Amino acid sequence: NIENKVSAIQLIRKSWSKASLVAEDGTATTKAVEVARTINRYHGSFVAAPKAVREAIEPHLGETILAGHYAKLRGLNAFSACKTGFVLCDPMVPPIAVLDLALAYGADDRDAYYLPEYIEEVRRFRMRDPEHVETSISPVAAHPVLETYREILVDDEMLQAIGRVRGFWNERTVYILSN
Repeated sequence: NIENKVSAIQLIRKSWSKASLVAEDGTATTKAVEVARTINRYHGSFVAAPKAVREAIEPHLGETILAGHYAKLRGLNAFSACKTGFVLCDPMVPPIAVLDLALAYGADDRDAYYLPEYIEEVRRFRMRDPEHVETSISPVAAHPVLETYREILVDDEMLQAIGRVRGFWNERTVYILSN
């Protein structure tokens, strides 16, 4: 009998978009530096994030923190010794991968979906203070069916990151900072 021993905690009511953590010049924003300080309190933890976020935040991480980006996590066992993990932002999935998945699962006509490029959608997060609303610009697929498949692929990448701690044998905690 195998039991998963991972406690996954998602932090909500805050925007965790890539744009909120990476400045236009590729450096970490003030918010990203604050996140890095928090992560540094958990010696021997790991961070999984999109490549740009990892590159921006890594200089602010302590020596005992392991960092990786979503496209390079499969088969990685280095995180298995970490008791705590942090999964930052949603992974970016190439639009063509979304279209390929949709076609593999029943879409019979490639032309039924227009060009699978992402559009930007403004999402609002209401805070405890009703006067304060934080906004985030998120990439979404232009077609609702493709958006469903994009969300499936994003969830799979995040589960891959969480699974790196090998929670079947060890009690672990993973904090998810994602929209």
